[in-house]
Amino acid sequence: MAVADKAGVLLAFARMDGATRLSARTAVAKTQTVILTGKATLDLGREWREELGVEPELFYGMIARPDVVPFGGGVPVRIDGRPAGAVAVSGATSAQDHDIAARAAATVVSP
Repeated sequence: MAVADKAGVLLAFARMDGATRLSARTAVAKTQTVILTGKATLDLGREWREELGVEPELFYGMIARPDVVPFGGGVPVRIDGRPAGAVAVSGATSAQDHDIAARAAATVVSP
């Protein structure tokens, strides 16, 4: 799990024992994707696939940007409706990563 502020600076990171290095780096990249786009990575991926009109497998093969991760697991954190940062999870399915990150983001309250 990775947490970044609204500027994209990594604030917190945790990696479970046995988690792959790829998952760890992907979680951080998902926070950056949220900061760059202002959208949950799951929603971004859906929008792009619909615009391109391609199947998910082909779409993921087409995306080769290390700074943009258009599959679930990164969600924006908003405080009083304004962007405050991002939370991201990687290592399970796209839907599971999204659900965990969304639950974590929902726990953030205004200071």
